[in-house]
Amino acid sequence: MNESGYRSFLKTKYVPQLITSMTLARLPVGVVTIVLVIFVNMYYSASISGIATAAFMGGMAIIAPIFGRKVDKGYGPAMLYLTAFLELVSVFLLTWAVTSQMPVLAVLVTALTTGAFMPPVAAVTRSLWPVMLDISLISTAYNLDLLIIDALYVGGPLLASIFVGLGIPELGLILTTIGSSIGAAALARIVPVRECAHHNKKRSQALDEAINAIKAPLFTIPIVLLMLGLFSRITFAAWLETVIPLFYTNLNNAMLGSIVISAWSIGSVAGGVLFNRFQPSPRIMSTPAQLVSFTAIVLVVACIVPFCMSFIPMCAILSLVGITVATTDNLYYQIAGNLTAHERQGEMFSWMNTASNVGLSAGAFLAGMSVEHLGFQASFALPTTCVIASFIITIAAFFAIKSLKKNQTCTSAQK
Repeated sequence: MNESGYRSFLKTKYVPQLITSMTLARLPVGVVTIVLVIFVNMYYSASISGIATAAFMGGMAIIAPIFGRKVDKGYGPAMLYLTAFLELVSVFLLTWAVTSQMPVLAVLVTALTTGAFMPPVAAVTRSLWPVMLDISLISTAYNLDLLIIDALYVGGPLLASIFVGLGIPELGLILTTIGSSIGAAALARIVPVRECAHHNKKRSQALDEAINAIKAPLFTIPIVLLMLGLFSRITFAAWLETVIPLFYTNLNNAMLGSIVISAWSIGSVAGGVLFNRFQPSPRIMSTPAQLVSFTAIVLVVACIVPFCMSFIPMCAILSLVGITVATTDNLYYQIAGNLTAHERQGEMFSWMNTASNVGLSAGAFLAGMSVEHLGFQASFALPTTCVIASFIITIAAFFAIKSLKKNQTCTSAQK
């Protein structure tokens, strides 16, 4: 994969419209994790802000597979329109609950529903790429998809810092959600999205395709291990991403926290570009082997984080964290896509997103608890345990995939 891959991808008909609308639909990605923590902390406590952020991410995790299944059945545009409306209603209720200092349960419920109704962008687009693109561009599409998310994590914290600095973090929640709703509605109107939905609906109604879907198991051992590995890796990231703004808010300089998160995200963008350019060929090193190797590098870098508590070293080490984790994120989706039958792709990517969102939720929760009860030094050190778990799980996934492919080869030979 090289730079011409990006050019060819972006010149493909409808891709620019898809990129624009899916970016708008994901606007809250880089803003909510920072703004929600600080916003709730203004009216409640660090632990409540962590739990509220966990509830938001948990809502995304709970509902995403249901939306993914609906996308596979041909209801992608309908789900985008529905979530565009419900997401907007939920964020207004969340803002009202927090500013009115309603009981904590009301804040948690509205945070959960706001997360639950995030538009199913990944399920729609990642299952669309294999249908509308040349096979040589599919990996580029996945990679650019992740780069967009990383770019939002760069701009999001900076945008969040403006609203936080002005003392109106709730406005950041509302405006980015409005943008998200507009983007989701625009995505639903694009021709390939509607055509893919029509194709999926016809396929799901055909009996033979339904039988094939039943015969295509989703939760194989390798897929489950990939989800667990991704969950552990994301928990590490979410833990730190929640601790950092709390740390700098405690120092009365919340803007520095946003800059540190942006440094991390800039590293992720750089890592994604470099990996797309220099990823080893699967013929030289299999993608599961690559995942194990790059996770080991993430682990080494993560162990250095607790020793870089001042601003400049923290920016530097988290940029390096961003570079290394970007490679693993790309590989998780590549491997999962290769292991899943096409008729289950939308649902599978939703489950992968659920693993991510549960990790985000767990990380936010653990961050709030660790800051409240153990202090900041421990809160910067403990997330490394999640990367250790992720490394062990990716090794298990490597051998599980190797065994699966060996069994498939034996089955094919017998036929």
